[in-house]
Amino acid sequence: MKILVLTNHLAVFGGSEIVSLEVAEAFSNMGCDVNIFSAYIDDPVRSYMDEQGLRYGSFEDCPSPENFDIIWSQHHLLPSLLAKHGTRSIENVFVVNASLSPYEPLEIPGAVADVADMIVANSQETSDRLVELGVTAEKILVFYNAAPDSFNLTRDARPDLKRALIVSNHMPEEVAHAADILRSRGIVVDHIGLPSVQKKITSGIISSYDAVISIGKTVQYSLLCETPVYVYDRFGGPGWLTGSNVVEAEKFNFSGRCCRRELSPVTIANELISDYSEATLAVRMLKQTYSEKYSLRNYLTRIIERASRRLDEGCKRHIDLFTSNLVQREGLLSGQLITFFQVAKHQSSEIAQLISNAEIERQGLIRSHEEVYSAQRQQIFEKELLLSQLESKLADQETKSADLETKLADMVSSTSWRITKPLRAIKQRILTRRRKSAFKDPNSDY
Repeated sequence: MKILVLTNHLAVFGGSEIVSLEVAEAFSNMGCDVNIFSAYIDDPVRSYMDEQGLRYGSFEDCPSPENFDIIWSQHHLLPSLLAKHGTRSIENVFVVNASLSPYEPLEIPGAVADVADMIVANSQETSDRLVELGVTAEKILVFYNAAPDSFNLTRDARPDLKRALIVSNHMPEEVAHAADILRSRGIVVDHIGLPSVQKKITSGIISSYDAVISIGKTVQYSLLCETPVYVYDRFGGPGWLTGSNVVEAEKFNFSGRCCRRELSPVTIANELISDYSEATLAVRMLKQTYSEKYSLRNYLTRIIERASRRLDEGCKRHIDLFTSNLVQREGLLSGQLITFFQVAKHQSSEIAQLISNAEIERQGLIRSHEEVYSAQRQQIFEKELLLSQLESKLADQETKSADLETKLADMVSSTSWRITKPLRAIKQRILTRRRKSAFKDPNSDY
């Protein structure tokens, strides 16, 4: 099947970006022909897509929907596409609209919810919100932020907490301070996420740590990898994921909004250490219960099966004129918003680049001054070393001179020196005469 994945932005590794990437990769692994189109594309996600061989392009270049069998649409890109190509372009296409948050405006579908075959929600919390806003409950499929098959693995349990990983693009201060406490106790703690390390989380990364501190999709990753996960971030959280809190935590997408329990750094650090063994046992039990539920392939298989039935039955989508006009009006507005978004993103990127260049220049100046300062210090060091050597030599000479003076004084004060004094006087007179005689007669032997 030919699959079109639409998403507003593909730049950093955030929630919606990861969902669109994993959906595209999973469909591709299932033998589908997949293309991703986005309003804004930038690194590091762009480089990741290149490495994975994913086909992608700018939303402005997206072809008509009629060229595809299934559309997975996030945010409000599909209405904009329909405003350009008309609602008849999806008559034979199975349309899935993804909603990944109960409160983010871009995640709430407009009139496109009335023409879509399926609305997928990342959690029960999001599904409930969609129903409140008038979306037909029968259309909604909760896919629980399911993860790719690569995360479903078995690993050996480690008896003690030695290595922990924080995955967060918005790490709260109490978690950062808790990490410092853990490090002071000899535990390695690493962080992946903004503002520094940006990379796609893999099963290899998760399984290389004894525990993970995070929220959202990383919780499903960790559970499938049999790695204990401590659910806590900007909304607080229940802490270690166990059989007693998993149901309520799952309802709110493992965001921490299930309880909004805020803790001190010391409490977080103590819970991570003291309850680690119980969390290790709990995650293995949870894996047995939830592995099928959190398999992304299972949900995409259901989508393919329903799309195939539509194709086999030759069912064309009928959209009444009122809904068609409403979708296209929304699409025109969405197109304008997308343009504003692109401009804002490019400006933000340029500002970020200017800041980065300024920081590079600042660091260069610092290094240059440090090099000059280092050279000056080296010169001072060499001069001080030379001075020290000269002082050492002078001290040696003074010591030798003092020794000679002492010996001379001893010699002068000795008995032999006094006895031989007349002889030295006679010798001195003889030498004086010889010098005078030699001066008067240069040929004299004396």
